[in-house]
This record gives sequence, structure tokens and C-alpha cells, in this order.
Amino acid sequence: MTTQLDTDNLETPLAEPVTALQRIKTLRTKIDGMMITAQYIPRLVKITTQPLSQTRVAVLAQGAMLFEGNDQKLKLRAPAHFVMEANTVYCMTTLEDSVCYGVKLDDTETITEADLDPEHFFTQGLYARKMHMPAGTQVPTHQHMYDHLSILAQGRVRVTVGVVTQEYRAPAMIEIKKDLVHTIRAVEDSVWFCVHATTATDLEQLTLIQEK
Repeated sequence: MTTQLDTDNLETPLAEPVTALQRIKTLRTKIDGMMITAQYIPRLVKITTQPLSQTRVAVLAQGAMLFEGNDQKLKLRAPAHFVMEANTVYCMTTLEDSVCYGVKLDDTETITEADLDPEHFFTQGLYARKMHMPAGTQVPTHQHMYDHLSILAQGRVRVTVGVVTQEYRAPAMIEIKKDLVHTIRAVEDSVWFCVHATTATDLEQLTLIQEK
């Protein structure tokens, strides 16, 4: 079912484009080979997608939005669903505070940091690890015994801390608090640094110190 609002006025409202996603709350979960994404999007936020790697179905569960793309321009009110085709750019502008669910096959390749062949850098009291992450790869969930900083030097990633996911585009600095389970997924080919305050230089010892 696709529920349309009135079609008399399809003017795109003035809306704030998404340049940082801190206003959007995102939850992701995997079930039987599917990735399900739930997003709370405030009123009058405009999101323009990258070309999608695969077709997905989206469900507008709450609110209303203007949906544009693939020669379509629709005003939708919940409950409604729409299909987002692969290799197509879409634009969505919320007309009310909205909740939207996206469903797609999970094509993420989980890898270990060792698979990324990280580079290691040491200086007085600091250790930094540099990783090249190909698009579509994800570092397994882990946690640290202390707060630390990460730097996205190139590309675009999604960082999930607990149940909250935020997307970052380089250049970006991200603080990750101790004891919080987190993971990083590369949306594009990316370069990621982890920076830790430690005098240790032995890599095995560093692994024991950093991860719980």
C-alpha cells in the first residue's frame, strides 16, 4: 500500500539538507540475512541518497514526506511503503517528524583488523593505528578499556556505538567512550586512524590493553 497525500501542491519545501547526521537517530539490526534500518527523522530535513548498491523496500511508519527519484515525485503519509531501485539517487524531505524503516539484503563483509594490514605509529605516550577499509567492509564489534579518539582521514563510514549509528564523511574526528561496544563499516573506500594514550609498543600487549 502506498498512501499519497494531496497532489495539488508538490512544491519541495525549504528544508535543511543533511550535512551531519546527529539530528537523525538510526538503529540497525540483522535478521536472517536482511539488514533492517530504523530512522527517526525530524520535520523539514532533506536527505539525498548516494546511488544504492541494491534495490530496497522502505516503510514510512510515522509522519509524512516528499519522496523524489526515478521519475517519481510523491507526497507520502504513514502508513506507506515505497521501493528504492539500485543505482538511483533519491531525495526525501520530511514534512513532519517521521519514522522510516528500510529493508535490504545484508551484503556486509565482516573482517578483522588484521585483514586490513594496519600500519602502526608510536610517539611519546601515544599509539596510532592506520587502516585502509574497502567499501562494504566492517570491523567486528569490540570495546575498549578507556576513552579514545578516532580520525576518518578519507572516505565515508557508519559508526555504530551500542544501538546508535551515525554516518561520517572525511575529514572527521570521533570520540568513543570506554566500555561501549562499537563497530565501523566503510560506505566508501576509507582511511581510519585509532589513537590511544599508552606507552606500550608491543602489539600483543596493545591488543590486550585496548580491547576487552
